[in-house]
Amino acid sequence: MLLPRLLVASAAIAARISAAPVDPPQDSSEEPCAKVAGYVKDSKSDEIPAQVAHDCLKSVPVDKEGDEKLIDQLKTAWQWQSDLGYLKNAPDDWELGKLDADADLDKIKEKLSEYESEYDVQLAIQDITIKSGNFHWTWTPDILQVFAFERAVGIASISEDGKSPPKIYTSVDASKLAKGDKEGVSEIEQVNGEDVHLFLQKVASFNTFQDCDGRMNEVFYHGDTSSRGSFRQQKRFDGGSTELKFANGKIDKQDNTAATSQDWAGVKDGKSFFDTFCKGDLAKFANLDDFEKMGDTKPVPGGGNATRRGLSPYSVSSRAGPSDSLMKRAKLPGTYGSKAIVYENSGSLAGYFLEGDGYDNVAVLKIINFSPNDATGVEYQEALTEFLAKCVEGKKDKLIIDLRENTGGFTHLYMETFMQLFPGKVPYSAQNYRLTKPFEAIGGVADQIHSEEELKKEFEKLLPIHFDRDYRFWAFWRFKEAKNYDDWKSWDDFDGPMEVNGDKFTSPMRYDYSNKDFISIQRSETFAFSETEGEPPFKPENIVMLTDGLCGSSCACLHEDLKNLAGIKAIAIGGTTKEEPMQAVMGSKGGEVVPVYVSYTTSMVMTTAARNLKIKDAKNLEKALEGDKSIAHLLTRAGEDSTRIQMQNQLRAGDDSGTPLQYIYEAADCKIFYTAETYKFPDKAWKSVWDAFKDDFKDRCVKGSTGHKSSISGGFKPHGWVKGQLEKGGDKQGDESDK
Repeated sequence: MLLPRLLVASAAIAARISAAPVDPPQDSSEEPCAKVAGYVKDSKSDEIPAQVAHDCLKSVPVDKEGDEKLIDQLKTAWQWQSDLGYLKNAPDDWELGKLDADADLDKIKEKLSEYESEYDVQLAIQDITIKSGNFHWTWTPDILQVFAFERAVGIASISEDGKSPPKIYTSVDASKLAKGDKEGVSEIEQVNGEDVHLFLQKVASFNTFQDCDGRMNEVFYHGDTSSRGSFRQQKRFDGGSTELKFANGKIDKQDNTAATSQDWAGVKDGKSFFDTFCKGDLAKFANLDDFEKMGDTKPVPGGGNATRRGLSPYSVSSRAGPSDSLMKRAKLPGTYGSKAIVYENSGSLAGYFLEGDGYDNVAVLKIINFSPNDATGVEYQEALTEFLAKCVEGKKDKLIIDLRENTGGFTHLYMETFMQLFPGKVPYSAQNYRLTKPFEAIGGVADQIHSEEELKKEFEKLLPIHFDRDYRFWAFWRFKEAKNYDDWKSWDDFDGPMEVNGDKFTSPMRYDYSNKDFISIQRSETFAFSETEGEPPFKPENIVMLTDGLCGSSCACLHEDLKNLAGIKAIAIGGTTKEEPMQAVMGSKGGEVVPVYVSYTTSMVMTTAARNLKIKDAKNLEKALEGDKSIAHLLTRAGEDSTRIQMQNQLRAGDDSGTPLQYIYEAADCKIFYTAETYKFPDKAWKSVWDAFKDDFKDRCVKGSTGHKSSISGGFKPHGWVKGQLEKGGDKQGDESDK
């Protein structure tokens, strides 16, 4: 049972509000925002005392009238979040509990007069998305973008042997231990006068992951990649200073700092802060005026070939994950490249061969993200192809797939990875949408436009967009029925509805994997999936995944297909000190993500087209989209990239219940802790993983972490291979014999 963990998580969220560190009062003779402006003027914008920055934020008055409007508009925009309704009745083993976002927004609205500052109001709204446990769903408005808070030190969780409960050290001390230097090194016992583990639970509660182990791993410094973790790079203000008390009696206290990249000219107090940063200049949605004037739209010269940024309903790529501006994706540092046999130029992927007795036939594929600098993915593809070829040439027949810190990226690159590992097979990657009245109304009109070729031509002549590409969520003809990979016969078939857990969804669909269609998965026309055949470079039983629970989005999709289709096991590392199972994936398990403005732009474009083209359902469409066309105030606070929503749920092959993957608990086959050496040196970590895997998870795993029924070694039965189109020249289907 996971209910005790639910209580711990709830307690941590409540405690972080009531037990924030209290620092001595600051000199109040000068407005705190004026102090910040002084630091910026003196070119010390990255040396601002955290307490001063926080006092400035707390001095910003509540915009009661604006916030009432904002909350109403958020309730409209958030209806597009694919698991919004599912969260109201989340399963009992969902650690974070049930969440009624609409009701929580109403409570904030009712108590607006009780909040001390605008900063507090926006934090309360942000807490709703954090409690969802889904990092695809974000709320980071203007006022929360102004400062970045930081401590001077990172921390690490280190076990003596990889199985015994770990102790907490500074990241510097952990690195010293890894090199055999114990002089002056001591574990941390307290932070700001509180037990270190209890304090870290509160820090972790600001991290948007679905389970406590993932939230905790996000707290820690990563010794191999130097990712700083949220203890050091704070998700929000967490006190003006940090005092560490060590087991050897030493006490170290350092001030926390804040940094800002904004222009503070004219800011002298909380009111001028709001006027400068919270009225659309900081988080401005580009081309808002263009949309508000769309009622007078006239044909655009060149039609669909004259696309102007902003008039497309959503000019976003097919990333199944948050934008880099919201979640800084980890990249492999240069030290990782020094011993790599293959290294993708931007540090997304690297390949290694282990050395030493018992490891000579073991290769490592390290994928830290699916977001290479080359957005086409061609460089990633070439690096992967080269690595697997070298594995075959070098007679390496064992593989570790290291997915630590991988929070996702481009959908087609996870698919390419799977296809190269298993030639002739395709990923599953089934999704559905939340079926709301606006979504259904747009789909009905899109179907009508698609069905009449002349109408479609007039649409693209009227507006500077590509219809199939920019309305692809409704372009059912670009996708496949999930179970049998058949073409959809009609919008009505695609539309469903499918009723699950008190909410309605579209029918499950899958992407078109053929190299003929570049719109279904939104990939560059310069990228074609590998059409390899023959034996896979590694047998599934000789592959193991390594995760730290931070895996999510496209990474979660890869994990799902490796586990449920290929039957590959996983080892999880780190997390809390508890001796119990740990999930392999605790990031978002949802599908594609779009900026919050999509509901607005999609609605404005479609209603304008329907009205001008005299489509028969134009009036009904106007009525259904009335709310989504009226969220302009929200866009001035949230802007283009600072707030996003998840459009799709991901579904499991062989599960006809329609349960989103997000709500399926999945323990790894084994949990291990970091030792000082495995924390610092990647090859040591990989060898410890291989030792646990080849030992069949008997003696090298944390006590109580093995044998959970949701893990393969605990009895989970993978579905096996699925049907799908593979080749440019034809339809190569799988069948029952492929399973």
